[in-house]
Amino acid sequence: MLEPEKFNDVSILLRSKNVDMVTSLYALIELYNYPIFSFELEDKSKRLFAKYAIMRVLLTEIEIAPMIPRDLKSYYGGVFKMDDSSDVPHAISAYVEKCDYIITHDRYFRNIEDKIECRTPKNVLNEIEG
Repeated sequence: MLEPEKFNDVSILLRSKNVDMVTSLYALIELYNYPIFSFELEDKSKRLFAKYAIMRVLLTEIEIAPMIPRDLKSYYGGVFKMDDSSDVPHAISAYVEKCDYIITHDRYFRNIEDKIECRTPKNVLNEIEG
């Protein structure tokens, strides 16, 4: 495991009953693609691993937000200026879903904190435990 401390924080957060969480289809797509493009396994194993990862998320109480309608995506695409354009759909989805904040380790989300706050899993755990 590359970053066990991050995994542990996320794992604890996913089991928490003190936080209502929403993810998006965009995040599930990235979750599926991550092992396929990052792991050195045979293709069939990567795909099974990716499928299992999505099943694990779907078995939690996390809500799944739909894809953003094209008109909203176009409108908010101009509002959310980010260094990594692949993160824009995540920001738009969180904003449209009226999330209190985005939980992420990704530093690119700092660019949008004037529109929606960003916190690491550890920050959120500290808040709910404190």
